[in-house]
Parts: sequence; structure tokens; C-alpha cells
Amino acid sequence: MADRRQWTQEEEDALITILQDIVVISGRGDNGSFRPGTYDQVVLKLREKVVGINITTKHVQNKIKLLKDKFSVAYDLQNTSGFGWDDVRKCVVVDSPEILEEYLKKHPNKNYVANKPFPAYERLANVFGGMAESAADVTQNQNIDNEEGESLPSSNSNPQNTATSSNPNPKDSSQNKKRKAASEEVTDIIGKGLAVVSEEIQKMTRAITSSTNDLAGLKTIHE
Repeated sequence: MADRRQWTQEEEDALITILQDIVVISGRGDNGSFRPGTYDQVVLKLREKVVGINITTKHVQNKIKLLKDKFSVAYDLQNTSGFGWDDVRKCVVVDSPEILEEYLKKHPNKNYVANKPFPAYERLANVFGGMAESAADVTQNQNIDNEEGESLPSSNSNPQNTATSSNPNPKDSSQNKKRKAASEEVTDIIGKGLAVVSEEIQKMTRAITSSTNDLAGLKTIHE
């Protein structure tokens, strides 16, 4: 196939860097997908960064689909009981081979497996956060393969099945929720306190104004 190619590590690193830059400048649409023309833009930037690279828009489209599927599986694994993330080895780890075997029975995939280093995961979280598909969706979309197990982008992806977090470690989400709740509680307490202080200040202002008027009245009588 003309759309199949082997990517070097240098080319993949350059691609991820370009995608990160595009996301920073709002290169995605409201539905989370990349805006029209993004793939053409990536091709031009890759040709600037990697001397002599022979690449087409379809190559880029396929590679992005592969990276997204790989990220989605790693994300889904971490969000499953018995799995976690090893920050030293940069890979998903599993408590036992039996847990992994059971998972693969339900979600067979060839894009990523536990205990395999995935150093680009955290960078891809910045690119695909909010776009990650469930493991079931990734498996369903593996119909057309290329040399790395790449799949051509599917037009039947269901946005209702996407993950909604850009956090590289989904297990941190509960802590974030607790911090958010505590912050909201503190804000509410401060707001109520300010309201009480404001009311007291108004009372003092009215009292001072009344006293001033009384003094002014006495002065007028004496005159």
C-alpha cells in the first residue's frame, strides 16, 4: 500500500512536538477533533523539521490514528482495577498476569500492552486529552492495518464513548475533585464572611450619618 511507511523515532518525536504546538494554538475544533487542514499543515512542518522526509497527508493521518489508539488503550488500562502507571519505567503496570489476561479477553488489541515502555504517553496526553477512545472502540476500529498495526481513521467513531480527562493519570481525578470541593467550600465561607462584614459596615455608616445629622441640627438650634 502506498499509504504504509515505517516511522523513525526522530520523525515520531517531531510529529508529537508539532501536534502539541497545534493544540496550544487551538488547532482543534469544538468537538475535540483536529480542524480541517491540520494534516496538511503537519506535513509541511515535518518537512521543515526532518530533512529529506518523504511523507504524505495520509501517512500523517494514519500515524496520528495509531498514536491516538495506543494512548487510548494505555489510558483505559490505568482506569481499570489492577493496573497503574510506573513513572520510572514510563509504562502501565499490572498487579498480576491473570488480571492482564482477563482484560485482553475482553479488549484484545495490538497497539499497547502493559509493562511495555511508553515514554511518549504524557506528551500525547496533551494532544489527545478529551479525545481518547475506550478500549472497546479502539478494538472495533482495528479493521485496516499497516506496518505498525496502524488503522485508517474510522468515520464511525462515537463521541459519547470518549474519555473526558486530559490528566495522564486518571487515578488523580478523585484527588482533583476533592481539592475542587474544598476550594469551593472555602470560597463560599469567605463570601459569606464578606457579606456579614459589608452589612456591619453599612450599619456603621448609617449610624455615623445619623449622628452627623443630629450634631448639625443641634448646631443650627444654638445659632
